[in-house]
Amino acid sequence: MALPTVTKENYFSQEIQMAYLSASQFKAFDQCEAGALAQLRGEFPQMETTALLVGSYVDAVFAEALVLPEKCTAAAHESYLPPVQESAHSALRAGEMS
Repeated sequence: MALPTVTKENYFSQEIQMAYLSASQFKAFDQCEAGALAQLRGEFPQMETTALLVGSYVDAVFAEALVLPEKCTAAAHESYLPPVQESAHSALRAGEMS
């Protein structure tokens, strides 16, 4: 049986997640096999925490999946940073991110 080819379009698909074992999946199976398998099958959704949302945003920016508008000026960027930084710092203080 041949493994499916991974592309940008199917990277997060259930088919690819079932075919390949990521480091995150390995860690999840190491903690609780039944829980990890339930997540893979879509029977138990993963909680969306502040850390996951911020991480997804940062990953999208660096992977160039999220393209900032051309009119994104340095001033607009600077006005955006304090709320994001404060949100991340609040999450750290609350113990949501480690």
